Amino acid sequence: ACEAISFFMPNTKLIVLVRDPVERALSHYNMIKRIHSMLEEAKVFPTNDEAESVRKCFYDFFVSSENKNYSEKLKVKLVAKCLNENANEYEDWNIFVRGLFKTIKKSKRRAEIEKKDALKAQLDVINLCFSKEENRLTFLQKCAYSDQKLEKFEFIVTEEMKMIKNCFEKPLAKYSTSGNWKAALEEMENILKLCSQRKKITERNDLLFRSLYAFHLHKCFKHIETDEILILNSNDLKNSPDNVLSHVSKFLGVPEHDFGYLVGKNDSFFESVIDQKYNDFGVGSGWKFKSENVEILPDVKSQLYSFFEPFNKMLFEMIGKEFNEWHFE
Repeated sequence: ACEAISFFMPNTKLIVLVRDPVERALSHYNMIKRIHSMLEEAKVFPTNDEAESVRKCFYDFFVSSENKNYSEKLKVKLVAKCLNENANEYEDWNIFVRGLFKTIKKSKRRAEIEKKDALKAQLDVINLCFSKEENRLTFLQKCAYSDQKLEKFEFIVTEEMKMIKNCFEKPLAKYSTSGNWKAALEEMENILKLCSQRKKITERNDLLFRSLYAFHLHKCFKHIETDEILILNSNDLKNSPDNVLSHVSKFLGVPEHDFGYLVGKNDSFFESVIDQKYNDFGVGSGWKFKSENVEILPDVKSQLYSFFEPFNKMLFEMIGKEFNEWHFE
């Protein structure tokens, strides 16, 4: 992404907001968990006619010869066409469509391998996603994710820790003795390309991989100058919003502003601002300003902080400051 940004927008300034990597991983898992719980519920249309109309639109859309790929652009086009002005009413449409596309692609590949009618296989999937229950047609989101199961947080992160350690064992060992974070990160980048578990690490749930901030920023700094990237700690933004936002203003070169009105505001204040100005921000994404989270078992939490310790140390050396609250309590 940074390479593309530097090419297309060479004068861009980036602001990177980081948080405690363990908290970020847990928050990521909770978002996925909410998405799965959304998929457990069926969406009932107000009338049979409306449900049938949407089903037929999906069906006809894929029969059309012009729709042969499954891009994000096509998903938006499909929703705009089939749900029209009702798209916002069915707030989880994008989750459903994402899963639907994945299932359709699987059925298409399977049909091609078995030398069967690929188009019929795709259309059968669409029909399966509309079920008659109690004399009403129902839009079943879970049909598109029927083969997916969300494991417990502890199981996912324990497995991911093993995979990342297996990939990065040598550069981490060298870093512990030499303290050369640049060489370690460079070797990690090269190793990941060859690591047999790369796909599992980067494409599964990647709860931990996304929290390896030093690894990702190192790649970014190859394309964007360090003074063009401002790295902020989310806790600082929460605890001292006026100071952090004043710092942001100077970084961006915009006129100074008095952010004192934000000091002392509680979560309810910020939640109301989001509801008023960005009321569709979390639509279908699983994102929530405030929600119930699963708890981490103490021994797993301790393991996670130990796992992140060398990566956090690299980050602190890279940016020249430490975030002291990132530790196990």
